[in-house]
Amino acid sequence: MRWTWQALGTTVELVTQEETADAGEVFTAVGRKLADYERLLSRFIPDSDVSRLNAHAGAWTPVAPATMEVLLLAESAYQATCGLFDPCLGAVLEQLGYDRDFATLHTAPAGAPYRAPCEDAHTLKPPRPVAPSSCHPLSIRPEAGCARMEPGYKLDLGGIAKGWIVERIAEDLEDAGFRAFVVSAGGDMVCRGGPWHVGVEHPFVPGSCIASWTAADVAVATSGTYRRRWRAGGRPVHHLIDPRTGQPSSTDVIACTVVHPSLVQAEVLAKAAVLLGSNAAPAWLAAPAAPGWEPAIGWFIVRQDGTTIASRTPA
Repeated sequence: MRWTWQALGTTVELVTQEETADAGEVFTAVGRKLADYERLLSRFIPDSDVSRLNAHAGAWTPVAPATMEVLLLAESAYQATCGLFDPCLGAVLEQLGYDRDFATLHTAPAGAPYRAPCEDAHTLKPPRPVAPSSCHPLSIRPEAGCARMEPGYKLDLGGIAKGWIVERIAEDLEDAGFRAFVVSAGGDMVCRGGPWHVGVEHPFVPGSCIASWTAADVAVATSGTYRRRWRAGGRPVHHLIDPRTGQPSSTDVIACTVVHPSLVQAEVLAKAAVLLGSNAAPAWLAAPAAPGWEPAIGWFIVRQDGTTIASRTPA
C-alpha cells in the first residue's frame, strides 16, 4: 500500500507491507497530522509559530508544545555541532531570495557546484560568528512555553522540523499497530520492519541511484547542495548556509547520506558533514562530540567532482 501527500515543501510518502481494515482512517489521520504540524513549523505560513516568532522579534512569544519540542531539539543540535547547525539563518535565506515556497522560485540546474561570488557580486548582512548558546539569537523558556528571537534574525527550522514530523508520524503508525513501513519526506525516511532497499539519489543524474542500502528499523537522511537551488544576483545559490560565512556552503561535498537510529540526528549529522567537507566529515560522523548524540550507523558522501567515500560498502 502506498499513500502520498504534498506537505512540508516536498512529497511525503508512506509505503507499508501491511493491510488493515482501518488503514484508510489511519492514513487520513496522517494527512491531518502533517497539515497541523506544518501550520505550526513552516516559515511560509503567516500565522505559524515560526512566523509569529519572526514577526515579533524582541518579544517573548507563546508557542505550542510541539513547537517547543522542536526548538529544544534545534538548540541541542546547535550545541552538538558547535554552531554548524544554526536555526537562525532565515534572514540570510530571505536575502538570497528564498522568501517563499521553493516551488515558486526560479530554480537553477541541479548538480552544478556552487561557486562563492566575487566580493561585489552580491551583498549580504555580515554573518554572525558561531557563538555559545548564551549569545544565540534564539532564547527559549520551556517552563513558560515561549521563545524569543533577537531583532535582525529569523528562525528557519527546515530539515530538523521535517525529521521530527516524520518521526511523530512513524510513532503514530506504530501505535496503530503497523510494524513494517517506510515514511519518507523528500527522501528523508524512517524505516520500520524490513529489510527495505533504499536508494541514494545520484546528484548529477536525477532519477537514478548512485548507491543503495539495505535498511531495517533505522532512519536515513540526505543533505545536499544539488536539489534546492535557485538564482540570486545572477548566480546559482542553494539552501545550505554555512554560518561561519553567511554564504551557501562551498565545500567539496555535494551530498551526504546518513543511516542512524534517529532521523532528527541523521538530518543534523548529514548537514554538518556537507559544511565540514570530506576531509573532516568522516571523523565527525563517527563520533559527534555531544552528550546524547550517537554516531552514524553508516554514511555515504558524494564530492563535487563525482568521487565518493563511504563508511562501508552500500548494498
